[in-house]
Amino acid sequence: KFFVVVGDNKIMPVPAHVGIGQRWAIKGTLSRWRNQNQISATAASLIRPSGDNIIDWISKSKECPGVGAVKARKLYDRFGLMLIDHIQAKRFDLLTEVLSRQSAEALCRALEQCNYSCTLLWLDQLGIDRTIGVRITEFYQEKAQEKIEGNPYRLISFGESWAKVD
Repeated sequence: KFFVVVGDNKIMPVPAHVGIGQRWAIKGTLSRWRNQNQISATAASLIRPSGDNIIDWISKSKECPGVGAVKARKLYDRFGLMLIDHIQAKRFDLLTEVLSRQSAEALCRALEQCNYSCTLLWLDQLGIDRTIGVRITEFYQEKAQEKIEGNPYRLISFGESWAKVD
């Protein structure tokens, strides 16, 4: 079904956070307006990011030879957000549905070493562009979330706009 969500900037201060492929939990009142379902939102929270940051990291990771953008997208299309869980659990039986055993092992090692999964999901939820997300995770590695939460204005040095960070 298609719904139009109406709310103010207190619910979603940066409209650019909304992207194709995301799922949102919306609280509010449902009504009909001009033959459309409309929700007057009182709260909104991202429950499933698009996964673009994860796909981008996998496809550009030097530690994952043989896993380019096409295979990374196939992995995400096949497993969705469970992809990270499967990689962390080293579910080779599932990962080899898309990848060779060697590529699946390399992917698991890379994620284990870098611990990007939580950071990439977190950046997706914040609406950070994937190019900036990759730069942040490559620079700070496992401390990326800690560093950005400690001083969000660090995002500016990676190319995020002052207005968005502020």
